[in-house]
Amino acid sequence: MLEELSNYATIIMALAMVNIVWQLEKASRLFKDMRLILAENLGVKYNERE
Repeated sequence: MLEELSNYATIIMALAMVNIVWQLEKASRLFKDMRLILAENLGVKYNERE
């Protein structure tokens, strides 16, 4: 019983880590898009690699 709970906890932790990475990736894309929109409105040219 305890071993099963341990296995379930491991699976839940792995899914939580995947979710965190996915959310960070989404936030990164959002910040990049926001930066480009703001730069465009301010007339600033940014290199895409920055």
